[in-house]
Amino acid sequence: MLYDLISRHQIGSIHKRRLRTKGEQMLNGEARCHWRRMVVAGAFAALAGSAAFAKDSPTSIKEAEQYLAQGNFKAAEIELRNAIREAPQDPVLRARLAEVYLQLGDVLSAEREARAARERNGKEADYLPVLADALLRQGKFANLIDSVQPGNRDAVLESKVRTALAIAASGLRDPAKAETLLKEAIKLDSGAARPKLLFAR
Repeated sequence: MLYDLISRHQIGSIHKRRLRTKGEQMLNGEARCHWRRMVVAGAFAALAGSAAFAKDSPTSIKEAEQYLAQGNFKAAEIELRNAIREAPQDPVLRARLAEVYLQLGDVLSAEREARAARERNGKEADYLPVLADALLRQGKFANLIDSVQPGNRDAVLESKVRTALAIAASGLRDPAKAETLLKEAIKLDSGAARPKLLFAR
């Protein structure tokens, strides 16, 4: 059933379902590695442009870039926090820190920093996927649907948004809406694996 899609996002006493086959385990592992590489690459590129907003802390930004390239998220967190102390209104730094927190499993801090990036008029592509994932991992399905609506965004970004909204709809026991959103996500970005995998289940 489509409702099964949300099991990995629920917290508390709800446990993750066992993967059915070794092939599925490998596929999920590859997806996690791919997302990790995307976070590192995106954070590295954005931080390079963010130096102009944090002129007083170039050392922190440079070191954060190095740690992100190495996959050392804990060290990157420290350097990004140092950079934010010098440039608290920089939405790019906030969004990058949100991504790092998500990788570290600190979903509350990831949500906080993603919202901070939003409040500072950051680019949706920088913070919206992180905000959506952070809310899903906390089981805040209604909150996500209230906070983020479908729109006329870049096709790749909008596909991610509708995929997240589909999972939230499924969590709220609305499989028809979830199915519609997944179909839309696939149509928007035919190369996206996540909505296809979810729809197939």
